[in-house]
Amino acid sequence: MMKQQQQQPQLSKSQQHILSNLSTSYQTGLSQKVVSTRRNGQFNELSPPINCPKWACILLPCIKYIPSMKLYETIQPSDAEILRDGEWICYDAYSLVQGDVIRLTEGDIIPADCCLLSLGMDQYGEGYNVDGDQDEFIVDASNITGRVQPITISEDTLLQQLRDEDEKDNQNDDDNNNNEDENKYDSDALIHLHCGSFILNGSAIAVVTNVGSNTFVAKQMKNGKWPPAVSSELGGGDGGSYNMIRGEEDGEEIAFTSSDRQSSESGIQMSQVV
Repeated sequence: MMKQQQQQPQLSKSQQHILSNLSTSYQTGLSQKVVSTRRNGQFNELSPPINCPKWACILLPCIKYIPSMKLYETIQPSDAEILRDGEWICYDAYSLVQGDVIRLTEGDIIPADCCLLSLGMDQYGEGYNVDGDQDEFIVDASNITGRVQPITISEDTLLQQLRDEDEKDNQNDDDNNNNEDENKYDSDALIHLHCGSFILNGSAIAVVTNVGSNTFVAKQMKNGKWPPAVSSELGGGDGGSYNMIRGEEDGEEIAFTSSDRQSSESGIQMSQVV
């Protein structure tokens, strides 16, 4: 029996470009052969904020009760649903590589830095309503960024991305700026999710952009900026409209709501996406 062709969500140009740059596919993910080559002996592993030898931890068991070490245990992902060779399989999060297409759902710890591609459980329509009747995707990033208020992403968020990109393309056409690299994408137009964040509600498909020591939280640990300072400012009733924050030092983006503020120590600028 011929498998019925289902309608898939429309990807923005920036989403298509990042998939192309990562040499991966929204429909099939990576092949096992590509994964073996891409891993090159490195795994998706976060070193603890206090990385002492095992013998020291045995002699000084109190180390594991230090607040940063206790928090570190709460952001450790155990497994991940990964699209490999067109099939969804469950692997240890340890095995993820850059370019893996993953499925995130309520109760998951985000296993690596990634960019959101679509809402729902399947890239071909399972759990996805083409009329936009999809539960909100809600993420708690407080243990990673210090932001108390959860991040809410809806179908309207993704549709607004498409409209904003179309408007920008039309403006570029008017300005005759058509000589840009076709594989260059607008990072500010992507929704970035950080390793260690917790999914409170909903489900989504995302593509892995960084693993292990290259993730945002790993860099924050290395630079002595983690655990984060908790921001208690919840802002005023804008419903959690979505914005991006870019760190000037390493170009990493943090997902926040529009009411958020960050201390001047982190050297962060805000730019609105939707």
